[in-house]
Amino acid sequence: MDYSLGTATVLRYRNCGIDRVYDHLLFSFNLLNNLLAKLKLYAVHAACIRVGDKGMLITGDSGSGKSTAAFAMLQAGQAVLSDERVLLFKKDVIGAAVISDVIKLNRTAMRDLFPEAENLQTFWQTPDECYFKTGAIDHFRHSPLTTVKYLIVLEKSGTLKSRLERMHPARTVEHLFPVTLNAFEPWQLAGKFHFLAGVLAQVECYRVWFGTDMQHFSETIMNLAAS
Repeated sequence: MDYSLGTATVLRYRNCGIDRVYDHLLFSFNLLNNLLAKLKLYAVHAACIRVGDKGMLITGDSGSGKSTAAFAMLQAGQAVLSDERVLLFKKDVIGAAVISDVIKLNRTAMRDLFPEAENLQTFWQTPDECYFKTGAIDHFRHSPLTTVKYLIVLEKSGTLKSRLERMHPARTVEHLFPVTLNAFEPWQLAGKFHFLAGVLAQVECYRVWFGTDMQHFSETIMNLAAS
């Protein structure tokens, strides 16, 4: 990658055994996200949903349930930008945008929490995950853009019901920053760090203990947006 020119070149061996969807993610989607940092659009490892006119970032450790949470909000009729990666920018407000309408769902979560999703048309499948184009499924709502009002840190509760609590912005750093700041891009680190610190100063932060009742979770999030 040549960040000064905003260009990238990919060399890929034919029949290398990489699944097509990972090929796309590694060599197209991730590269484009990184190049957009030159325009001060910063890629953040988080799901992003929109409830009414309020955008919500959902972050957390790997396996915390970001994709599951995004899918639950889709099922509840809310708009989803992404289940994993979103571009943040700042004008008068904190904005979020995406360059893809594809989201994924783990097969275990599908079996246990969304059995009706087995009948949906998939964009791509791997042994562990199913990928869906939200813009191509009638009852799903995709949004390419929103204004971010909330940051939610997701943690599994091990219980049926979800609950939320207000969180000091400083407490979110250990969850958001390690999965978002990339040590292999040192030129970006300082600017991205200061940008994210500015984001935390402008949004409301909550911790959500994520239960297994998806309807209750979606109602909890919608009630937050309505408050």
